[in-house]
Amino acid sequence: MSVEEAGYERVVAFVGANNLGVEIRDFPTSTGTSAEAAYILGCSVSEIAKTIGFVCRGESETPLLIVISGDKKVDTKKLGSIIPCGKAKVMTRDELIRFTGYAPGEVPPFPHNRGVIAVVDKSVLRFFSVWGAAGSIHAVMHIPTSVFEKLNFLVVDVAERFAGGGI
Repeated sequence: MSVEEAGYERVVAFVGANNLGVEIRDFPTSTGTSAEAAYILGCSVSEIAKTIGFVCRGESETPLLIVISGDKKVDTKKLGSIIPCGKAKVMTRDELIRFTGYAPGEVPPFPHNRGVIAVVDKSVLRFFSVWGAAGSIHAVMHIPTSVFEKLNFLVVDVAERFAGGGI
């Protein structure tokens, strides 16, 4: 089974087992970027919840996932001041697969491997619901934002206030 197939099946099983009120949709074309997903869904990029992986390097490597609105960028200085993790660096493709089990463009807001810290930026919570990856570049899930509270996500403010300097 490929990484993509395993990731998708993992998301479907988690959503089904936890009765989250999440709808999963499959598409024949890629939904791997915020722009692609928004175009296919007919929504704004801001309604896409993208999940960006960081490795916090200090005494050990800690994987950190930020769920943030598709129209925002992560301000790494704000990230470092809110979450004490030494130096935060965007995960490489190999790190993303090793830590999360998902490849770029497939990383869902949930579920995640043990040891992975996942937080949600407040930019996502300005909507009643958002769209996020579902473990495959061909699948998305429609998520009521109340699900983040139900799953005990820490809400953070790490979005840039203006253009430049973020990820």
